[in-house]
Amino acid sequence: MSRLAHMIPEFFGFIISFMFIGIYWTVHHRLFGYVVNYTPKLLRLNLLLLFAVALMPFSSALYGAYLMKHMLTPVVFYTGNIILLGLFNFFMWKHISNPKNKLSEGLSQYDAKYFSFRAVVVPVMFTIFAFVYLVNPLIASWMPIFIPLVMRLIKKRHEKKNKNIINETTQEHGT
Repeated sequence: MSRLAHMIPEFFGFIISFMFIGIYWTVHHRLFGYVVNYTPKLLRLNLLLLFAVALMPFSSALYGAYLMKHMLTPVVFYTGNIILLGLFNFFMWKHISNPKNKLSEGLSQYDAKYFSFRAVVVPVMFTIFAFVYLVNPLIASWMPIFIPLVMRLIKKRHEKKNKNIINETTQEHGT
């Protein structure tokens, strides 16, 4: 067991990788739940997203192995990977939700804006995290823990606003 102790940072990196891949896998399923058609551009965007997902185990292992050693390169590399995931996810939401492309059904413009916004929140948070890392690596190493909380707050705000929109629409139609 003591021989495995030195691998705890790599295991931590694996757990982080698995969590992010799981989140993006779930989002990908939600995204394609609206898709009724495809374009070559959508296929290319999907492949770029797949590249960023496939890069996660490597960048997470690098991040996990060197995070507490206060080395900037693994943080920048990992943050770059998260930025790629977010950007490709954002571009896919924008492409699919564009009515001109006729790729989706059942996706309101309000929800499309929400999902597009969510796609950039995590990369923005990791970019902030990377800058904080320059000043205080210890504080920065704990910042990713707040991502689920921020995402939950954004979701609650979206649900509340969506409920208000539904109520207003219902009142306008006299139902």
